[in-house]
Amino acid sequence: MAKLIEELRRRNVARVGALYLVAGWLLLQIADVLFGLLDVPGWGLRLVLGILILGFPLALIFSWVYEMTPEGLKRESDIDRSVPVAADTGRKLNLVIAGLLAIAVLMLALDRYVPNQLDSGPEPARPATAEFAESAAEGGAPAPARAGAGAQESSIAVLPFVNMSRDPDNEYFSDGISEELLNSLANIRGLRVASRTSSFSFKGSNQPIPAIAGQLGVDHVLEGSVRKADNRVRITAQLIDVSSDSHLWSATYDRELEDIFAVQSEIANSIVSALRVALDTAEADALSIENSPTRNLDAYSLFLQGRYYIARRGLENLQRGAALLEQALETDPLFDDARVTLAKAYALIPRYSNAADSRELTARATRYLGEALERDPDNAAALNVSAFIASTYQFDWENARRLYERALRLRPDDAEINNFYGDFLHAIGDYEQSEIAERKAMAVDMLAEVHARDLGELMLVLDRPQQAKEFARRALELDPSVEGQYLLIRAHIIDGDFESARAAISELESRRGSVGEAPELADFIMMSWANFHLAQGDIASLAPYYLEMREKAVDNRFSPATAAHYAMEVGGVEEALPLLEEAYRQRDSQLAWPLFFFLPELRSTDPRWLEFWRRPGLKELIEIRRRTRQPAGAS
Repeated sequence: MAKLIEELRRRNVARVGALYLVAGWLLLQIADVLFGLLDVPGWGLRLVLGILILGFPLALIFSWVYEMTPEGLKRESDIDRSVPVAADTGRKLNLVIAGLLAIAVLMLALDRYVPNQLDSGPEPARPATAEFAESAAEGGAPAPARAGAGAQESSIAVLPFVNMSRDPDNEYFSDGISEELLNSLANIRGLRVASRTSSFSFKGSNQPIPAIAGQLGVDHVLEGSVRKADNRVRITAQLIDVSSDSHLWSATYDRELEDIFAVQSEIANSIVSALRVALDTAEADALSIENSPTRNLDAYSLFLQGRYYIARRGLENLQRGAALLEQALETDPLFDDARVTLAKAYALIPRYSNAADSRELTARATRYLGEALERDPDNAAALNVSAFIASTYQFDWENARRLYERALRLRPDDAEINNFYGDFLHAIGDYEQSEIAERKAMAVDMLAEVHARDLGELMLVLDRPQQAKEFARRALELDPSVEGQYLLIRAHIIDGDFESARAAISELESRRGSVGEAPELADFIMMSWANFHLAQGDIASLAPYYLEMREKAVDNRFSPATAAHYAMEVGGVEEALPLLEEAYRQRDSQLAWPLFFFLPELRSTDPRWLEFWRRPGLKELIEIRRRTRQPAGAS
């Protein structure tokens, strides 16, 4: 045996084996990168590995039989042993092995430390988000802790995973995986998770991870990529500690598509373990693959697509998303995440289309929500949408309050629930509590334009136009929407700054004919001029805009409740009542909003007017507003 070992050493068999292993590992790393760029299926890398494994014994046999000499490759038996050829070859092999090992170490170091240092371009100018959130939270909810500020609880942002698939239409899948992970982590106490809206605002950003984390106020960031091809999926994920800008954990999953639920569970549990977050039994069970919302891949894919479109809002997106979710439920009738998301889409559609039958859509949504809550009475998302429907369309204020409070007990830091609840409190005239809820929503979801805009709306009602302007500008900074510009216009008008209001209206008008023009742009321009003339008491100039509103309302192209506000100024109760009747019949959501009326007796003492506000739902609203002693003003 000793002679055999000595002969193996002399013939450099061990050195060749070591060289083969190091070179093989490097070849696998290069193949992984190249195959990813070329979108080669997972079997390609497995084929390379198989060839390398088969080649290993052949390499050892070859090194036993042959030797490299200055004259070239010779059989070992033909070499004069008095010449130290093998020793020279051994020294050369040692140098090659050392070089390859150095390359391997360098590659490992680059993979671990360099990705987060690279900045592929200049950093885009962004507002000081964390600072704004702290300011917004004053008097309401605490702002998120800054990264590295020594917060007691761990915090994390889940950035949208990059779609590495050859098909750009797979964007919904990579976004969906990111959102599923975010939602799973958000259910864990002791772990603060940046909201979807804020995290996804950095999609495609070239900013370095520490800069993103600083704006989101988190200590950790999860990023990754998704490559989907046929029935295979490759997910790469890495958890970054912002304070050291280093990887706490990273992994690549190359699986069959049917294993996607297991992969999501593994990633979530790995993150929790890396962050050393303690889980109770319920939380641990929630992260288990056994608690996947569905095991049907077709239903899951349809769900991810539907949710993708619904998140983008707009009438067409909502309708397209709803159709996909209907298909998901047909595929898996017990898929309650799809059921609740579908109900949300149906509840939102009437907000984007006056032609939509709100009664039929909300009845359908209510049925879906009831089915979901029957299986899980603590489904916070279902409770939130149920409360939204109860207040916005059914005018069932007390039930809406109970549902919102139940949802908040389950998810006290949920940005959307706080936002919806804040809107509800605004509608019933409880402005103090509305401000607290809206500020909390903004503190949690600091990059969502809607929170800044809703707070601006509240400032208008509270006759704080300067603050309304600040929130309007913040909203426009986050998203230059027509709604944000309309808010700014009204703030100027209420402040009596008609010159600035006129300039802001002109800026809104400049968007006509532009690419991506909002379909409701004409309506906002129309209302802006109406408010401009109304504030100056110029009813003659207001009248043409009101007549346009009335014509659109008759054709179901405009809110009859909103038109009724201006009708009161142009033609009084006689002109306004038919529009209000139609608004009540449609369950126009604007009817229950302090956009257009004070407490009834403050606008008119006409018996017909007062009788209208005694109708079911409206009567209760008026009583609630009286109890708050904060009558809503026209804005």
